[in-house]
Amino acid sequence: MRKGLISILMPAFNCEKFIDAAINSLINQTYKNWELLICNDFSTDNTGIKIKEYSIFDNRIKSFENPQNLGYLKTWNKLLDLADGEYITFLDADDTCSSDRLIILKEFLDNNSEIGIVGSGINIISEVGDKISEKIYPTDSQNICAALLTEKFPFCGSAVMIRNEVKLSVGFYNVFFNRLGWEDHDWIIRVCDKFIPANVPQALYNYRDNIQSVTRVFSPDNIQKIFIRKIGISIHQIRKEKELDLFDSENFWELNKLVNSFTRSFENNKNLYFRFLMLREKSMSRRFFYLRKALKFNFLDIRTIYYFFFR
Repeated sequence: MRKGLISILMPAFNCEKFIDAAINSLINQTYKNWELLICNDFSTDNTGIKIKEYSIFDNRIKSFENPQNLGYLKTWNKLLDLADGEYITFLDADDTCSSDRLIILKEFLDNNSEIGIVGSGINIISEVGDKISEKIYPTDSQNICAALLTEKFPFCGSAVMIRNEVKLSVGFYNVFFNRLGWEDHDWIIRVCDKFIPANVPQALYNYRDNIQSVTRVFSPDNIQKIFIRKIGISIHQIRKEKELDLFDSENFWELNKLVNSFTRSFENNKNLYFRFLMLREKSMSRRFFYLRKALKFNFLDIRTIYYFFFR
C-alpha cells in the first residue's frame, strides 16, 4: 500500500465517444497523487488508441489490454488486484466527475477513521453531458444499511471510495454476476457487512444516461439479467435470515432453484420476455423497439399492443 495514493479503476470497452471526457475529469482533479489503472477490454473502436495516447502524456495513467473481451466484471477484478493505493475508487469510462471529487472523499476518510467506504451523490447527465437530474443518497450508516436490500440502493457503485484494507478483506466481484449486472451492489453489501459506510451529501460523480450501456442491453438468451436485482436481493435476504450462503458450493442446487423461480416463465416465451422489457422502458423509442420484437414472436398479441399504448 502506497500512503496518500488514490488508485482509480476504469474498465473500458468501445467508449471512444466518452473516454476523453472521463480521463480529462481525472487530469483536472485538484488532488494530484493518483494513479489511473485503465484496461481496454478488446474494444473494436479507437478506445485502445486513445488510452495509449493518454498513458504516454501522463505517467500516472497505466494502461492494460485484454487479449479478448472479458466483460466489465472480470476486467474490474483484474484492475482491483493491481491497485495498491491507500485509497481505491472507480470511474466508468462513459462517466465523469467533479474536479474536487478525489480530495473531498479522501479527506472524509482521513478524518473519519471508523468509515471503510464512502460514496457521494450523483448528477445524471445526458449523452452529450447535459445535467438531467441529481440524486443524493443517505449519509449516515444506519439509513444506508437499512436501504441496502431495497429498491432504493443507497450508493452509486462506481462513485464510492474505499480503504485498501476493504479490498484485502472483502475481495473481488462475485463471478456469478458476470455479464448480468448488480455485481457492484452485491460487493457493496458485503463491504457494509464488515465496514461502516457513509456518503457525503455533495453530487461529485456524473453518471451518463447511456442507452448503449451494458446494464441496458438485454438478450432473450440471458433471461437472468432482467431479474438479477431481485435474485441478488433474495440471495442476501436468505443469507441474513437463514444464515445460508447460496454462493457456497454445497448450496448450488438451492441457488439454481432460486434463479429458476424467477426465469422459468420466460424461457420458452420470447413474446412475454420482450413485453416485459417494453413495460420497463421510459423511452418511447426503446418501448417501440421492444414492441416490434414482441410482435415478431406473436403478431396477433393484442395484449402487448394494448400495454404499449395504455401502460
